[in-house]
Amino acid sequence: AVNLLTRQEFVTAMDPPHRLDLPYATRPPLTPFALAAIYSLTGPSWTAAQILMAVVGAIGCALTGILGWRLFGPATGLAAGVLAALDPFLVFLPSVPLTENLGLLLYVALTLLLLRLGEDGSRGHAAAAGVVLGLAALNKPTILGFVPFLALWLTLRFRRRIREGLIALAIVVAMAALVIAPWTARNFRLLGGVVLVTTQAGSALYDANGPHAEYSIRRL
Repeated sequence: AVNLLTRQEFVTAMDPPHRLDLPYATRPPLTPFALAAIYSLTGPSWTAAQILMAVVGAIGCALTGILGWRLFGPATGLAAGVLAALDPFLVFLPSVPLTENLGLLLYVALTLLLLRLGEDGSRGHAAAAGVVLGLAALNKPTILGFVPFLALWLTLRFRRRIREGLIALAIVVAMAALVIAPWTARNFRLLGGVVLVTTQAGSALYDANGPHAEYSIRRL
């Protein structure tokens, strides 16, 4: 985020190869861009980052309450919102600007939009869900693994109106692709290959299950 602000480049020396003069796409871009936007107003500030993530978390708690309300009624919605707001881990999470902060907000928002889409088949709701899905992918690209299940759910939800379901699915996927496309184009231009969002390609999964998982954090 600081390098975006000061160098106008998406680079960091914190990750391999620990250089600022090479094209970089290891980490997903949305959280750094959000932090850079705040830093453009406040200057690089850990407190500003924490306040941003706290606001994001608060909105996520409100949306969690709304989701619970829509699914199970007002009492459940109120309980869900309060429990999310008071959960010790979620209270602590905004103190560190991790991608999970924005991820939790985007996932709940996506679920709400898909519920509305399943109810009315609105192309507006399909487009909004696609935009949120694209943003979620730019924050944590693993959400793209959800797309086949989304296709299955829409097929089942609109099984009596299959054409309407296919149109909704096409709009969601198309809007998500439009949101992701500029970043993919940037990666192709700088890296010379097709990198949809990041170059991680399962490295976190390997680190958590490979031989390095047996090391202590200090040794790693």
